[in-house]
Amino acid sequence: MALQSALGLRRSAGFLLKPLVSIITPTFGREEFLAQALRSVREQTYPNIQWLILDDSPEPCRTLAACGDARILYEHVPQRLTIGEKRNRLIAKARGEYIAHFDDDDYYAPRFLEVMVSTLDESGADFANLSAWYLYDLRHDFFGFWNLRQTTGLHYICSLDRLQLATFTSENNATLRDNHLGYGFSYVYRRSLAKAVPFAARNWGEDAEFVKAAAANFKLHSIEDHGGLVLHVLHAASSSSCFPQYHLPNFLVPVLFAPYREFLWQQRQRRGPVTV
Repeated sequence: MALQSALGLRRSAGFLLKPLVSIITPTFGREEFLAQALRSVREQTYPNIQWLILDDSPEPCRTLAACGDARILYEHVPQRLTIGEKRNRLIAKARGEYIAHFDDDDYYAPRFLEVMVSTLDESGADFANLSAWYLYDLRHDFFGFWNLRQTTGLHYICSLDRLQLATFTSENNATLRDNHLGYGFSYVYRRSLAKAVPFAARNWGEDAEFVKAAAANFKLHSIEDHGGLVLHVLHAASSSSCFPQYHLPNFLVPVLFAPYREFLWQQRQRRGPVTV
């Protein structure tokens, strides 16, 4: 018993020594997703976290306003703000040595923060993101995988009004060339970078612009997600399109993302027949 207690104290001390990670989530009109986001945050294996949410929806999120968790700082504001402005406000209030983006409508596996912080430490980088990842398009019932550094060849176009195959070449792929820097849902970076490079006051493309500015003075590092660290979810209110190379069978969704299966099924039921 004494040995077990000593080991337990050692593990607890190790957790306390880990730097704080501040998770930031700007949100608007996504209460149905925020309950799932709360579960993703609480299930993270990285032990020292805080979660800051800035919500400019017409009404506050009842789930987060009453969650009673000291690690969670939820703020509702009456005025509309751009996503970039919300990120800047959240970073200004964050206390962590690391800043991590959790988008309100994506799924983050329990090991996400643990893997990304280790990636920063082992690489010596100031910024890390995923350059290849899984996605699920609720609009078309499409499960896929996208390697963003592969910019030629066959790709699926997943947008609000269509799902179709297209062939990208060096003549028509200009929109894909810097995509591995965008899609800010997987960003994790050091506080020193956040202080030096603010986000532009925009609702679209502020993430890629942030990384391009950071590249001038900071070290960037990307990894590919082959094990299911994140599931990027596209739905009717999504602001971006995706261009995956691979269409995967839907039966792999609960294999790779078992905790998210029930929530995805509920979202599919609410959205009715699939459109293609």
